[in-house]
Amino acid sequence: MKHYLLIIGIFFSINLLGQANEINPQEKFAVLKGKVKNNKEQEWSICLIGYFNNSIQTIPIDKKGCFETKIKLTDEYQDVYLYLNNEAYIQYLKPNDSLEINWDANDFTNSFEIKSKNNIRNREIQLLMGLHQEFWKDFLKLNKELYEIKSSDSVKFSKINTLYNKEINFLLKDGIIKGTSEKIACDIYFRYTSVLQSERLLPHYYLKITTPTEISNKVAVLYNKEPYKILSEWYFNQSNEYRNFIFNYIRFFRPFDIEIPDGGISEEAPNKAPFSPCWKDYYFGLANISLYEIRDWYVTKCIMLGFYYYSFNEVEAVYKDFLPRAKTKEYIDTLNAFYAKVSKLKPGNSAPVFTLKNEKGQTVSLSDFKGKAVYIDFWGVGCPPCVSDIKNHVPALHENNKNKDIVFLNICVDVDETIWKSNLDKLNLHGVNLLAEGWTRHPVCRDYGITGIPHYVLIDKDGKIVNNNAPRPYQKEELQKALDEVLAN
Repeated sequence: MKHYLLIIGIFFSINLLGQANEINPQEKFAVLKGKVKNNKEQEWSICLIGYFNNSIQTIPIDKKGCFETKIKLTDEYQDVYLYLNNEAYIQYLKPNDSLEINWDANDFTNSFEIKSKNNIRNREIQLLMGLHQEFWKDFLKLNKELYEIKSSDSVKFSKINTLYNKEINFLLKDGIIKGTSEKIACDIYFRYTSVLQSERLLPHYYLKITTPTEISNKVAVLYNKEPYKILSEWYFNQSNEYRNFIFNYIRFFRPFDIEIPDGGISEEAPNKAPFSPCWKDYYFGLANISLYEIRDWYVTKCIMLGFYYYSFNEVEAVYKDFLPRAKTKEYIDTLNAFYAKVSKLKPGNSAPVFTLKNEKGQTVSLSDFKGKAVYIDFWGVGCPPCVSDIKNHVPALHENNKNKDIVFLNICVDVDETIWKSNLDKLNLHGVNLLAEGWTRHPVCRDYGITGIPHYVLIDKDGKIVNNNAPRPYQKEELQKALDEVLAN
């Protein structure tokens, strides 16, 4: 499961970008343009990697196969994924970039090209394309092998470190591109260190350059013995892979010496809350991250994530406790804007209304079930935990609550109508089945803040939210208790 989450992490937490009506002259943009031969699609997508959320922007393709669009940038190095040919191509955009992208839909592999008229930028772009073509499939294969095949820690490390060295050697084979090579090396290092982390090999095993060279010794992240232990503003601002690593490393692996008791106390944090994951993550960040920018980012992200996975009231209390402690205005503003949006899902508020189609093509609205409790399952065909719940725990859940005033709504978000219907038959999924194709681009997913699946929501008989992070079907006793309480009112 941990590897499934790692691999799909690049698609996690996506928000749709709106097009700006006015252009601020100080804003930074890149231009993407090109042509698709034998075009079969009306658009393609680019994912912009943010400090908190990723954002998808769709790029229309006209009838002649041509496209041209401006991409608003938030960083000097804007990490992006180009979603093409069922793959995510890693690139980054820089202010004033003008990139040409072309391909033939009938022969994508041999025809795809992305280039810049600027020689240095073109070298950077081709380097990233080469890294993707040479190593991305091997990286995914490595993760799958680590998950499926039982090996000793030393064998696991050898596999990880070997592929890491191959990728670094490819990066540096033609010398260093000032600024760019350091950034890409940082990304590669922390991507593979995240794998070590997920395998619980740190700190006993850490990445090593097996044959250091004069060139590799000029790249700080490569000649430092254990850079993963460093809290670095440079790493933080340059590398999304570093941010992903440090966020999970602090939350799950507690790398520092200071222990936070279950009661939740630290020198900075108040001794007033019982143990909960969100409070503990928060206290640990306050006590152990000495750089305010990284600390405030970490806590802000913990709170935002917490609203989607933990008790709303508990996370709200953390949010209110953090605001007077925060030092970074940008993150304060981000958190306040996020809270204004997510507070609509606070228990007691009216559940966002929606109308969707069932497998028979009939429209179904949430308001149709007024007077009954509603348990919503946001799920996906390509989501193993979702399918596991449906196969192993949902039948008993339905059986235990038949003839009660509760409706089980199953909203599929990740496939088209044809695939959805065929999987309903395979899974024998009962209840009210609805489709919200497009996932994060669909209004119902945005209204309910669905950034990851499976996700469950419990609504009472009056259409009020009881829990926007309701227990999952495998949490049988906890879920049944919540259902019984709703049904009793």
